[in-house]
Amino acid sequence: MSALKRLSIIIAAITIFLMVHQKACCAEKYYIDNQRVLLYKVINWWYDCLPEESTQLCGSRIKYENRGNARILYDASEKELTLGVDGGFADLLALFSQCRGCRGPSHFQCTWLNRKYFGQGRAKKFGRQRTFTVEIADENQLRILRSMQHHLVFVVEGIIGGLMNGQIALHQGGDQLKTCPEPEQSDEPYSIRLTLFNSKTNEVLATYQTVHMQQGATIPSFVFPCRNTRRPGQQGRSSDPTRSR
Repeated sequence: MSALKRLSIIIAAITIFLMVHQKACCAEKYYIDNQRVLLYKVINWWYDCLPEESTQLCGSRIKYENRGNARILYDASEKELTLGVDGGFADLLALFSQCRGCRGPSHFQCTWLNRKYFGQGRAKKFGRQRTFTVEIADENQLRILRSMQHHLVFVVEGIIGGLMNGQIALHQGGDQLKTCPEPEQSDEPYSIRLTLFNSKTNEVLATYQTVHMQQGATIPSFVFPCRNTRRPGQQGRSSDPTRSR
């Protein structure tokens, strides 16, 4: 039996186990190549797999989804709205390089904000704290966002680049327990996309993209204007996360 076929059987078995698992209805979900999986079991398999199977997950598309757990805080003195996720956010994914100055993703940068909900707000970049902060002067926008808090969904999409300590890495930066071959293309293939949308209306509220730093580079300033006024759907079919579910 080929290694690829064995991997397909393993993923299928984990998927079947998930279907009958008593916690299958949880709000946090992981997908590999569009198949829902229990990611901690995939991680355990990768730890113990045969050497000839250790690269079988490399390059696979992975998606994380969290719905119904949004937490909205507002600092009136700073006029800053902070979006977080109760219980943590994508804890089984290594999204950023683990050492300062290493090659790889260092933070998320906003690429688009829906002005219907954020007005003229300015989004801050964010990294390991995994919370979204937007400067909002109009408190009416805050009321709108709070009214849909339980319908907010966070989606992370990327490419598997290796195995770190208890996490799937979506990059090739830092020390890894299982490494993937260098990609053939010269451009950075491990771009990670984060999308925030309203599950009730399927409207995209914001999109973020990782910024990749070269060895020894300096991290840029914290605030990005995010002035892209085109809706994500206008950038091509694949850019709209509501079409991939």
